[in-house]
Amino acid sequence: MKIDEHIKRELENEQAQLDAMLKQEHGLFGMLADTFKGSLRGWMILITAITIALTVLMFYSGYQFFTASSLDDRVLWGISFVIVLFAQAMMKLWTWMEMNRVSLLRSIKHLELELSQYRDK
Repeated sequence: MKIDEHIKRELENEQAQLDAMLKQEHGLFGMLADTFKGSLRGWMILITAITIALTVLMFYSGYQFFTASSLDDRVLWGISFVIVLFAQAMMKLWTWMEMNRVSLLRSIKHLELELSQYRDK
């Protein structure tokens, strides 16, 4: 039964680590930081860079819309503003979904460890 004891010890160690993580109060910024530590870290960096670029482009389009002199220019910059606004919203939505995924995975892992401890008793 050495393997059973070894597995039980490992699960207890992992449970202690998870308990320490869960005791920390994760606010919004903590949850956002956790997404940069997960398996999709590279994608988060890319999406964040794209979101920043889209924000700059959105402000530029808005500025050009309000300073345009002809109706054609206003239509062009107004449409580009709306398109960039929607694109930025989609990037932020993806970020929120990733934050939810990471939080959910942490909760599922915690539940698995709780169930394994309960089963061992």
